[in-house]
Amino acid sequence: MLILKPEKVNFKISTTNLLAKYIEDAKVEIIVEGFLINDYIERKKYTEFSIEFNTVAELRCKSVNFGETNYNSFKIIDVKNRDIDDYNFWLNNEYCIDSGFYKVEKSKWLNEMNPIYDPNKNLNLKHFLIEGYDSYVEILAKDYKVNIKKMTEKELIEFIKEYSESDIHYIKCNLEEDTNYDFRMAICEIAKNDFSICSDTLIIDLFIALSNSAKKTFGIYKNYQLFANETLNRGHIKYFEIYLEGATKSFDTLIASGILNLDRQKIIEIIEYLENKNDKNKYELMISRFNKFLEKG
Repeated sequence: MLILKPEKVNFKISTTNLLAKYIEDAKVEIIVEGFLINDYIERKKYTEFSIEFNTVAELRCKSVNFGETNYNSFKIIDVKNRDIDDYNFWLNNEYCIDSGFYKVEKSKWLNEMNPIYDPNKNLNLKHFLIEGYDSYVEILAKDYKVNIKKMTEKELIEFIKEYSESDIHYIKCNLEEDTNYDFRMAICEIAKNDFSICSDTLIIDLFIALSNSAKKTFGIYKNYQLFANETLNRGHIKYFEIYLEGATKSFDTLIASGILNLDRQKIIEIIEYLENKNDKNKYELMISRFNKFLEKG
């Protein structure tokens, strides 16, 4: 009995063409198509994904339907006996509960091969399975990363202009594994050149995502300060708590969020807002920061 545990990824595989590329320096790339969460209900728009495996010991490709071939000989855990449908589970938990991409628990194949590929138990190999329509692949590998097919600049601009709250799953920083990083950076690189095409919602979501990413990676996006500044420009009082949340995520965000270019009146109003707060300790640093801006003129 194969025990399959769904990997916590933000897509649902739905493909008739599964492409496997084996690279000699212990890497494998699997290319599939499927749905992102916003396309899951209507299932009309497909997106291409590549799953890149590192430190690969072995790859097996089967040109048969997995479910039919292994009928009654596998079990997908964490899927059944739920009081919520797949879409709402995905919405609430930020991953697809049955994506078609699994890790095989208590793998017999892995146990047989570990003495050959990892006798010293340094690699921490895992047994992964990816299900296509009439084919599937099994891989013994250490880890992987997921890449979404890059959009053209025109498509990125269209995404920016049409962005809504429901699109946050494409750009937010997932703290377990930040699979949105590359796409978020592509959006930021276009948005920073023309904030006028961005909604307040997008600016705020990008600012928080960039802040969370800085905390996760101990680094910071080179244009982070532009998004901090734009957040306050859009709503210096209205969005100040959001600015504060992002600014205090890490030492890097605290420093970079202080590189601002706000007009004098907004600075005065921010200081008045902060001085009227009851919890002076919470806002002490920001009161000092904006008073210094005022002194500089």
